[in-house]
Amino acid sequence: MSIAGDIYNSAFTIKTSFEAATVEFNIVKANIKKNMGIFDDLYQEYYAQVINYMGIVNKGRSNPVSIRPEQKHRFSSIEDLERELMIYTNEAEAADEKNYIMNQINDVMSSFGYKVSEEIVINSSQKGAHIICKNISDRTAVHMHVSDENRVMMEIVGIGDGASNAETTAFISALHDSEKEKLVEEQVRFCDMHPKIIRKLREKGILFEAVSRREPNAKYCKVFMPAVADSEASAIYQPRRHTSKKEMLREIRA
Repeated sequence: MSIAGDIYNSAFTIKTSFEAATVEFNIVKANIKKNMGIFDDLYQEYYAQVINYMGIVNKGRSNPVSIRPEQKHRFSSIEDLERELMIYTNEAEAADEKNYIMNQINDVMSSFGYKVSEEIVINSSQKGAHIICKNISDRTAVHMHVSDENRVMMEIVGIGDGASNAETTAFISALHDSEKEKLVEEQVRFCDMHPKIIRKLREKGILFEAVSRREPNAKYCKVFMPAVADSEASAIYQPRRHTSKKEMLREIRA
């Protein structure tokens, strides 16, 4: 409306010919239609990318998350929509890479008697991915942290009864002596297979910093309690927004 008003003022207030104002209006109208077409096409691409991202994120999840595309009117410009599309494009690539890493971890850990891995959330601002690989007994597990640079840390944890009252997984260190004794025994067993696990993961391209090992000790014993995820709100997931292009391109999410 402001454009039309400017053209009106040009024609009648400044005494410019009506014919010239009409030509100007038609040019502006054609540009508006062109931009609307570009916006509509870009929104369809954005919508499809959000659905693609949701499919990648939910691969292997027992409790799929819901990802809702923004409605068209939420975007103030083509540039705004392009930025959102770029975020989801990069997040989809990162999630696809993380799925590949998870598959490699599953292959390796299953060969050592551990079940298919499950990703857990430690806190809402966590970096990288935290993974639990349960022992066949379902009483102990290997807790892995895969960093944004695809490097891995591993430790033995117990599996608690019930669930945490929080929306994120909790680790508990206040254990009975009998619980600590069993976990130390599992630490000793894991220490024997640890070098073999590292070797197999490296063969599959999963990297490690200089390997540091802690001797089995009761002070490292802890139990993880799964998070409660029973509200609809907890099933709505959005990718993290990045403060810089460099950060955006190096992210691997969940």
